[in-house]
Amino acid sequence: MPHFKNVGLSMNAAKPDAKRMRKALITWLRKRGVRVHDDLRTPRGQVIRRSDLVIALGGDGTLLSTVQHLSPAWNPPILGVNLGGLGFLTEVSTKELFSVLSRVLEGRYQESERLPIQATVLPQGRKYYALNDVVVNRGALARILKLDVRVDGERVACYQSDGVIVATATGSTAHSLSCGGPIVHPGMEAVIINPICPHTLSNRPIVLSAGHAIEIGVGDEATEVGLTIDGQRGQRLKPRARVRIERAPFKVRLVKSPKRSYWQLLHEKLNLNIRQKV
Repeated sequence: MPHFKNVGLSMNAAKPDAKRMRKALITWLRKRGVRVHDDLRTPRGQVIRRSDLVIALGGDGTLLSTVQHLSPAWNPPILGVNLGGLGFLTEVSTKELFSVLSRVLEGRYQESERLPIQATVLPQGRKYYALNDVVVNRGALARILKLDVRVDGERVACYQSDGVIVATATGSTAHSLSCGGPIVHPGMEAVIINPICPHTLSNRPIVLSAGHAIEIGVGDEATEVGLTIDGQRGQRLKPRARVRIERAPFKVRLVKSPKRSYWQLLHEKLNLNIRQKV
């Protein structure tokens, strides 16, 4: 009997080879007595609620989009299969998919638990979950922003910048890294506050434990200010809006590839030169 009886497919149909891989996966899984739930036919949220394991077939964006549908009550492990470019979160390649999946169905696999963050837009109270980052930034034609950043109610900084990124340890290798932020091991329960193009040279990224509550306040005169969640979802922020960011009440469970470690991923995906001998 397979370790997982219900497997969901969360895919980006626009990716090259996605539909062919979907068909091959469905056939392979059904031959092994696994019930398949497919988000091309069923809404993705329902697929996740019906599944013991979810396969994200696409790129990192597909996996991040899948995370948007998780909740404290529904967070099955996710196996990321890379059909895209960078593929930092989607560790498994198409060539190794079926060998890895055989091990997973037998229960011979390891999970990497990642801490997402929860963003609440105030005063409306709308909530989002992010695995990588929460970004408050200006539109294309907007002026430089003044953003009031507080930690546990105490003012930390008033950034004059193009915006602010609050990234998880998982997201430290994404948008935050391109803005000069540090690489933080994904096993750490930490968040990074990183201003985007700050007007003051002394403004630098801040790393703190995930137990703190961060609040970003938008000024009275701010226009065309947007909130972006993992590059997948978001909304326009009105003047005087506030975004409260804190640890989410659940973990994201990523199935690890047995073929490579985190340090090998850094080397392969980010070209970090960790193999040169001293």
